[in-house]
Amino acid sequence: MSHELRTPLNAILGFSEIINSRMFGDTAVEKYAAYAGDINKSGTHLLALINDVLDLARIEAGRFDLNEEVFDLTGLCQEVVALMQAQGQDRQVSIQGPGESPLNVYAGKRALKQILLNLVSNAIKFTPPNGQISIELSESRSREVLLRVLDTGVGIAASDLERVLEQFGQGRHDIATARDKGVGLGLPIAKGLAEAHGGSLSLSSEQGRGTAVTVTLPASRLRQSTGAPVQTATAA
Repeated sequence: MSHELRTPLNAILGFSEIINSRMFGDTAVEKYAAYAGDINKSGTHLLALINDVLDLARIEAGRFDLNEEVFDLTGLCQEVVALMQAQGQDRQVSIQGPGESPLNVYAGKRALKQILLNLVSNAIKFTPPNGQISIELSESRSREVLLRVLDTGVGIAASDLERVLEQFGQGRHDIATARDKGVGLGLPIAKGLAEAHGGSLSLSSEQGRGTAVTVTLPASRLRQSTGAPVQTATAA
């Protein structure tokens, strides 16, 4: 954690000092502009890291406000696909959402959006060019809501599946392939947000063949088009 905070801070301080002292004279506008861009990137990275740490702290303390409401989860998935398309195109990875059928849930919309953004971002990071990422929505036999993000990426070794769900946990695929490796908070945050809804997050993966992340929300989260809870069958 110390390294992750100090690296962007050192870049911000170093490049800003160069600009402030006009080290290359008064006419090196393009060089100073490039350094300003580096400062911006480092600051953006640092802000994202701090936000992740604060979110995780709130989740663990049980103080993350879900702001629950009834909304169409299919529409939210399509919104996330649209938001991530540019990043996917940059990596030459296609991203597909679920079908058009609405699926209404009572949940924290911002929280589920963060889960999806974290999972799709991870999938893009570890999927090679010409790979595919898809978001799937379905209901289990017991009416649980199943939200899956699947990719055709490098996969995760069986020995690393538990590690990547831990705080700051990174599997060996992180070290081997990620050009913009994070600090290992994306999956723990997604897992914590799923559990805050009374649900769960699980991983299945095979090296060289991809990864599937499944977020399960309890049947009590399912809603009819009117917003009323869906009646579920009870065991005799």
